[in-house]
Amino acid sequence: MSERSDKWTLKRAREVSGLFSIDNSKMPGTTFALDAFQCDVGGRLADVEGSVCSNCNMRHLQKRITNAQASYQRNQERTEATLLNDGPETWASAAAFQLEALGQSENRLLASGDLPKGELGPLLLEAFALLALKTPTIKHWCATREVGTVIAWCKRRKGAPIPDNLVIRVSSPMVNDGPIKGLPEGIHTSTVHKGDTEPHGFGCGSMLNDFKCGDCHACWDNSIPNVSYQWHRYGRTAAKDLPAWKVEIMKQNEKNKGYGEDKWALLPESSWVTDKEFMGEEAALRHPIMAEAFEQSLLHHKPSSNICLITLCAASNDNSQKFKTFSKKLPDIDTLIMSNATFTSLDIWSSMWPYRSYDAPRESGRWDKEYEELAYSRMMRFFGKFQYDYVICNFLPHQQRNMNACRRAMPELQKQGRIQEFRFHPTWDEYDQIRDQYPKGTRQPHITDIVIDAIDAELRSWSNKE
Repeated sequence: MSERSDKWTLKRAREVSGLFSIDNSKMPGTTFALDAFQCDVGGRLADVEGSVCSNCNMRHLQKRITNAQASYQRNQERTEATLLNDGPETWASAAAFQLEALGQSENRLLASGDLPKGELGPLLLEAFALLALKTPTIKHWCATREVGTVIAWCKRRKGAPIPDNLVIRVSSPMVNDGPIKGLPEGIHTSTVHKGDTEPHGFGCGSMLNDFKCGDCHACWDNSIPNVSYQWHRYGRTAAKDLPAWKVEIMKQNEKNKGYGEDKWALLPESSWVTDKEFMGEEAALRHPIMAEAFEQSLLHHKPSSNICLITLCAASNDNSQKFKTFSKKLPDIDTLIMSNATFTSLDIWSSMWPYRSYDAPRESGRWDKEYEELAYSRMMRFFGKFQYDYVICNFLPHQQRNMNACRRAMPELQKQGRIQEFRFHPTWDEYDQIRDQYPKGTRQPHITDIVIDAIDAELRSWSNKE
């Protein structure tokens, strides 16, 4: 039990130690995250192809989700300030107060970021050890690439044992590297392996479990020397998001140690490019990989309805809410994604590299004309191959380049007999209603009841015609 003090409230504790979160969808318990852009060793590894940091998930997350960026930076600032001004004991007391209030049995330390540079690194490790002592009923797991900091901290402790409920895993820097050797007693390790190689020691199975830990608690288990995680690029999602036939191929190839090529991706890993080569609107529009990915989409798409809805991707976690709403309220239509002028089905876009592995926000209209032309041509090819009777275009009225491509393509497809009817929702009138009825800044106005009800009315009307 941590020491109690009248000075601690949750608000005050968070101001001292930073925020401990309980809403991680992958793992049980609580997590504590720092700024991934402040990593020392990881920051240097980010520029090394083949390193475990060269495609950092957390940096992508911070770029895409401003709330995460602000929260991790705030945690970094508050933690460093407390360690410098008040020391590890104060930080640990504030953190323990939060964890006891949250009432979880497991805690992940450094879910993002790493130990700070210089003297702050050993101080934070000492704070973690004190936290473990103050919360003996909670298991703590800390992953770090700062091997030098860990060794320096252990020397300062002069052989003092690490608390049994704190597992510190030093991560190997390169994919397929073995565990780091020669570490002080009580320090554990972790590695990253590709799917066609054997894991070192315990192999993490989350990729076959929707990227979730489930009933596995190996990372927090101090009896397991090394945990090996299977390598994956940012943006590839879990088995549940793949069509069943791809899941079976994936599982079979994992058994045969052939997993990795063309299973989670439309293109083999040997053709993948670095993040730096594949970022920005020009790359998303002009890179040959995007053209080849579209060709592969044409090969793999399998219509399941005679009605489809075309909608825009979004570079945030609102994607999940948006598509869950469509799936729940409009279950009998196919969802197609317009993403940086590419055009593909939701299952391919959400599951396959490269569609969720690039970052290409609109650049002030610079590429709009090229975007519209490419979106139009790909839309014409897609509907030239796949027959849909009815099409809903789900774009906000002011999203001009997407609307322009659809306004040009839909009448031509109707004239060619490829589709029977099409509609745009929300209309300007519906959009005005949304702005009147919902708070200013409402996220994802595409999925408000006003829009869903309008689309549902269209579906009923079309159903009556058949």
